[in-house]
Amino acid sequence: MSREFDRFLGQVCPGLDLEWRKYRRKGARKRVDGRIRELGLAGYDEYQEYLQANPEEAERLPGLMVVTVSRFFRDRACWEELIRLLSCL
Repeated sequence: MSREFDRFLGQVCPGLDLEWRKYRRKGARKRVDGRIRELGLAGYDEYQEYLQANPEEAERLPGLMVVTVSRFFRDRACWEELIRLLSCL
């Protein structure tokens, strides 16, 4: 499944001027797969055809691909620095 998704990205993203290698695969694939199910399509090939036929969907794809990562809440050093700064007040 991951190879299929990478193949899909390699075919679709260059035509949309997107750098497909920068996206986090697992999260992006989950969101794209959800969109494919939402549209009632059979898979990446049908979604690629859909993207070509529907420019508004092509505009939506980058938003599906972006997976936000909040390192602040997981990064102990950030919390320690915040405590240090607050203790100076």
